[in-house]
Amino acid sequence: MKCKVKKLYILLLLILTTSIMSGCWDYFEVEQRGYVLGVAIDRSSIIDKGKENEIAYNRELEEMEVEEGNTKYAYTIQVPITARAQIQPSGQGGSDGGGKKKVWNLTVAGNSFFEAQREYSTRIDYPPFFEHIQAIVISEDVARRGIIEPLDMLARDSEMRRRVKVFVTSGEARKLLDIEPKIDDYSSVYLANLTDNISKTSRMAQRTDLGGMAKSLHSNRSFILPRVTTNGEEVKCAGGAVFKKGKMVGWIGGLDVNYVNWAADSVKGGTIVVPMPDHPGDLLTFEISKADTKVRPEVSDGNITLHIKSNVKVNIAEQLRDDFYNTFYEEFVNKSQKAAEEKVAKGMKDTIEYVQREYGADVFFFYNAMERYAPDTWDSVKDNWDEVFKEVKLNIDVDVKITQRGLIK
Repeated sequence: MKCKVKKLYILLLLILTTSIMSGCWDYFEVEQRGYVLGVAIDRSSIIDKGKENEIAYNRELEEMEVEEGNTKYAYTIQVPITARAQIQPSGQGGSDGGGKKKVWNLTVAGNSFFEAQREYSTRIDYPPFFEHIQAIVISEDVARRGIIEPLDMLARDSEMRRRVKVFVTSGEARKLLDIEPKIDDYSSVYLANLTDNISKTSRMAQRTDLGGMAKSLHSNRSFILPRVTTNGEEVKCAGGAVFKKGKMVGWIGGLDVNYVNWAADSVKGGTIVVPMPDHPGDLLTFEISKADTKVRPEVSDGNITLHIKSNVKVNIAEQLRDDFYNTFYEEFVNKSQKAAEEKVAKGMKDTIEYVQREYGADVFFFYNAMERYAPDTWDSVKDNWDEVFKEVKLNIDVDVKITQRGLIK
């Protein structure tokens, strides 16, 4: 009898537990969330009134009354209109079959993003939800004044994804969200997906997410963010914005970013183009299959020399000449490898020296090698590494091996 009563109690307890735990404490209808896919940050038109780069927001912008001071920033969020977010015929990216927009880009000017976020609630009936955010675009005007302040809430809030991609543009950031992609439905997704092509090209910055950027900001280290430009119809991601002490100090081009990636051991793919051996008017293109770079510091009499060693494996992708050339000759292979080695070594040296001279910003993460392999010296220079970095000497060695030559006999 006692056994039956015990079993009955257990059964009732299981039924009660199941009924209590069947729901979710933060349950929310999917259709009633305002999923934010992208954020653009510009300077407020109040601050820049009278300047040539004043932002004219027209109907998209509401100049809200802030609690303290004047408005500094104009924050734009991109929210998909889920009722129209369906697969459409080719050429209808960014709008539905009837030409209607599939996204809603809302711009609010304010001092802080959190304050602006609450202001969105006066214009959108679904609360903004940031756990699916794909891209953050910052205007150069904001970046040069410093990004710690406008990005504080985005980096601090637990709802934000650490892997969201961060970009800098020379114009208005919100214009990047206005793009109607040809393939993707949303410009924010289009931007984020562009960075997946790092295995095809090294002309875009490799470490681009919010988490990595926040880590560099907290440790007061220099870094680069990818540059994006637009012609109004599409986006190009190449080159980078150089940041030092939380502020943008200048631009570097796509080729420079390419060699920054070489020095920082971030090359995932790309090409090396050199003149054909014994035929300087013709070109030979290599496809990078693997690249490995190691940096070792050497300290002598207080002087620091960085020994940079790159081991590269390449495939012959293309030769530009009027007739086919037999690429299996050993002499041809040796000369081609040497040409590629000299090309990469010179490119790295020129880029590193340019950044040393112009910006004094260690965007190559050489400080990691100093901390690991020369800890005593690092302890003495870490507080003024930017100045010490300008005087660092370089010793670059590149070893290229051709592993595949194609199917042409």
